[in-house]
Amino acid sequence: MSSLNYDIQYLLATQIDSIETLQNYCKTNKQISQMCFENKSNISRHFLEVIYEVDYKDPGNFIYLYNNVKMVDYKDEYDKWKYPSLLKLYFKNYQVLEINCTRKNITSFPIYPKMTIFYGNDNKLTSFPIQPSMTIFYGDNNQLTSFPIQPKMIEFNGNDNQLTSFSIQPEMESFYGNDNQLTSFLMQPRMVDFYGNNNQLTSFPIQPKMVLFYGNNNKLTSFPIQPRMELFSGDNNKLTSFPIQPRMKFFNGYNNQLTSFPTEARFDL
Repeated sequence: MSSLNYDIQYLLATQIDSIETLQNYCKTNKQISQMCFENKSNISRHFLEVIYEVDYKDPGNFIYLYNNVKMVDYKDEYDKWKYPSLLKLYFKNYQVLEINCTRKNITSFPIYPKMTIFYGNDNKLTSFPIQPSMTIFYGDNNQLTSFPIQPKMIEFNGNDNQLTSFSIQPEMESFYGNDNQLTSFLMQPRMVDFYGNNNQLTSFPIQPKMVLFYGNNNKLTSFPIQPRMELFSGDNNKLTSFPIQPRMKFFNGYNNQLTSFPTEARFDL
């Protein structure tokens, strides 16, 4: 970015966090508008790399496979990137609220600030960036090893991945993470439903709002009191004891190592 005009560099570094902000500056200041035109290529590169985290060097990136174009078409005869054209390609889906890219062999995905629902089952994603407006994530059958905090996400669907851990999600109510490699799971302040069958959990924390727990085929040796849990399904674990659960109605715990069960418990078989 050293070839950028200093004023533009300063704006990009301190005051511009979206294309809309840059457009507003250009509309109200002719001098800035001219500088933007003169530095179009480097500004486009900044937005691709820093603001929207577009891995344009990956031929499996969403912008190529979803739009049925080839990465090689975005280089000139000197093998240099056509940054303005790449940014234009990215913006084809900038206004889309629900992006459906199921079964596209996508290996990387950029930030789309306006996207609310992501449908991306059956791809090859190993990571996924923070999406500021996303409320629902569908990403079954990928290769995710981790998942960052999503500030507005309510529902996570990530069955059949390679997750070993999972971040605290401040708004998440439903977690579907069967068939992963989770060895731990953090307290989720709003989670109601937990589906984590076929993982490697050895313990599980208190979840203040959890009603449903499905944790069959893990390695649980203990389980704490869950104040709102109504259903527990924990077949094929290593539980040796189980505490009184004040609201539990249904209990499934086949193939554990329980030697006793609290007589005060009230539940339906």
